[in-house]
Amino acid sequence: MHSVPRRTAATTTSVETDDTAFVTSNEGFILFADNGLNTVYSLKKKAFAPGSAYTAADGGPILGTIDVTTGFITTMVTGLSGPGGLAFVDTSKHDGDDSREEDGNSCRDRNWDSR
Repeated sequence: MHSVPRRTAATTTSVETDDTAFVTSNEGFILFADNGLNTVYSLKKKAFAPGSAYTAADGGPILGTIDVTTGFITTMVTGLSGPGGLAFVDTSKHDGDDSREEDGNSCRDRNWDSR
């Protein structure tokens, strides 16, 4: 865990971050767990910014975007008990990738090449 500043409209406080996930495509969603509620959620947007970082901060407890230059976290989700277990799921169709149905709404298991 790392302690980083969290900026709100009026103040800046220090929080501990747990997991961080980097967005790899403008299409997809983020899965994150609330360990206190034993629940998994998905965060969906119309478009993600590739390269942006999302982090779970126990000290909030929040889920937010983290500016990798300044370290400041901008809150996206509040009301969590114990956020963690963060992952970005890329749903964009790649050349030669036929594992996604044509309607774009299905996410299936893939054999990822770790090269």
